Amino acid sequence: MGSTNFRVDKKRAKVGDWVTVSWDCDSPDAVSLTVDNGFSSHNVQLADSGSYGITITKSNGGKTTLRLNVVFNGKVQREEVEIKVEGSEPEHKAESDKKVYEAEPPKSSKSSRKPFTNPLDWLSKKWNNFNAKFRYGWSLLPERKRRIYKTVFWVIVAIWLFSIAQSIGYKAGYQRGIQDGTHTVNVV
Repeated sequence: MGSTNFRVDKKRAKVGDWVTVSWDCDSPDAVSLTVDNGFSSHNVQLADSGSYGITITKSNGGKTTLRLNVVFNGKVQREEVEIKVEGSEPEHKAESDKKVYEAEPPKSSKSSRKPFTNPLDWLSKKWNNFNAKFRYGWSLLPERKRRIYKTVFWVIVAIWLFSIAQSIGYKAGYQRGIQDGTHTVNVV
């Protein structure tokens, strides 16, 4: 697994206070931040390193949890920090408490957009990100479901290959008939 450094500027805050989250990750496949105030949670995709500002809102249970989720080679590494929120009494979820936080766009110490060099670099990064998420999701499936999905996949591939082989064989036979002069058309 790669290395991750996750920091917050304060662990105690009042409703309306600003908390800055900072992180540095060593070549991850994907990085996201989950903010959970006890009423609901929100997930934000992030750059490999940078900082993000969050306005603390009312929380259920007097705490807001900030969780950095980093994917390295298909495996998720999580770091979590709890912010004690003063002025939040435990309550039942209210309709007005759906908003988790107000945030500014991510500020990155490295530019989140690297200079354009080669389209294959971008494609490779996207493929690696998809592959890591797929492998993680696949690892969560029970073994029985994995076997079923594999069987269905190979049956579909076999049907597809068989239909292509038939199509190619039919076209080749039709072309030979035209070249040999043995091609006939039956009119009913």
